[in-house]
Amino acid sequence: MEAAREVLDLVDDVLRVLEGPARGPLQDIMLRWLCFLGRRLGVDLNILMERTKMTKLKQTGQLRATLEERFDAWNEEIRAEGRAEGLAQGVAQGLAQGVAQGVAQGVAQEHAQGIERARARLQRQTERKFGASTAKELALLLVSIEDPGQLDAVADSIIDCTNGRELLARLQTSA
Repeated sequence: MEAAREVLDLVDDVLRVLEGPARGPLQDIMLRWLCFLGRRLGVDLNILMERTKMTKLKQTGQLRATLEERFDAWNEEIRAEGRAEGLAQGVAQGLAQGVAQGVAQGVAQEHAQGIERARARLQRQTERKFGASTAKELALLLVSIEDPGQLDAVADSIIDCTNGRELLARLQTSA
């Protein structure tokens, strides 16, 4: 916004210093240059080149106010673009974080469910081979096992052991 105020001050200075019919061509050159500066900033200052309209606005004291309105509109446009950009970035970042978090939670949940299914399967196998009381004792031991490799070792022990006492003793010594 500082650049806009400087251009407005320049317009005032050029119009004040270069008034009069003898200085008309120089004033035109300077006003064209100011219009060029305005375009570089993204502001339409072509009103400066419309001599009749500009003179009327200057005589009524409205020229600066009109130019300020144009700069204010330009400034608001830039702010709106910035807000839209910020919103788009925020949405994209939030979406990426949400997806990553969702995937991580899904993987963790699937892992936990897989461990639970393996424990339930080992209990069923133990109950079928060694009876309900051994399966209940095994369930207490399985609660502390989170590693799939350790659960595989329990499955091997169920196959290898000939009775429930042997199974429970083997698992208690390995824990």
